[in-house]
Amino acid sequence: MNAPLRLRPTRRSSILVATLALMWAVSANYGNNLGFLLTYLLAGVAMMAVYHSRRQLCDLSCRLLPPEPVFAGERARLPLVVENTGDSPKWGLAVAIGDGEPVRFSLAPGESRRIDLPWPAPERGVHRIGAPRLWTLFPSGWFRAERAFEGAWTLWVYPAPADGPPLPPGTTAADDGEREFDGFRTYRPGDAPRQIHWKGLAKGQGLLTKTFAPAAEAEGVIFDWRRLPPAPVERRLGWLCRWLLAAERAGRHYGLRLPTEVVAPGSGPAHLHACLRALARMPGERP
Repeated sequence: MNAPLRLRPTRRSSILVATLALMWAVSANYGNNLGFLLTYLLAGVAMMAVYHSRRQLCDLSCRLLPPEPVFAGERARLPLVVENTGDSPKWGLAVAIGDGEPVRFSLAPGESRRIDLPWPAPERGVHRIGAPRLWTLFPSGWFRAERAFEGAWTLWVYPAPADGPPLPPGTTAADDGEREFDGFRTYRPGDAPRQIHWKGLAKGQGLLTKTFAPAAEAEGVIFDWRRLPPAPVERRLGWLCRWLLAAERAGRHYGLRLPTEVVAPGSGPAHLHACLRALARMPGERP
């Protein structure tokens, strides 16, 4: 549901009131009927401005969309869709969050528009950002019609990646001596005979060589908070963030062990975001 529409005078309205008072006083002092006519005509224009200012914010709906996560220090974009459900155009609209930078636009009858509001994200964590305010000064600038919309955005801000120790300072779930089957590749001169896929050769599949990976890599590397070098909390989180991004780019299986929670090994965008959200939730006061 939308909040009630509010209308308030602007600084320009004080000039209007002073002008009307002066025109009326001069007309009364000199008995000038034309002056009275102009005074009342201007007052009527002001009354019509009130009507049209309120009308600009009628028949408008606002829908908040989920924002994309960002890293600390970046500028987030908070998306929303404003729709004109009426049969008249809406002119001179502006939308903003708090005292943030406004985005100005107009809407034709039946038109909807997506708007991305800029929002600074200096600190990691889960931020709840209140719904935007929509206002207009149309048509005269004498009055400001304003409406706030209900709802809020939930914005995830991840730690900013930071340079640090090389990859990977983690713990693994198996002994380094164990190895697991990792697939086939084309035979290369010098490959050990016991690694050749003889059954495949007999079936006409060509000469292939079996490849093996350490069991630790097959199960996934665990980035462990306890094995990090001594450093402030935010710097350690920056190291972990960089390692997670590098492991995802390399297509590796990886997990995360923090003092507050553990994420089992996995891979893919959803797994990466699960790990990064764990970093964002990490309390800052922990050593």
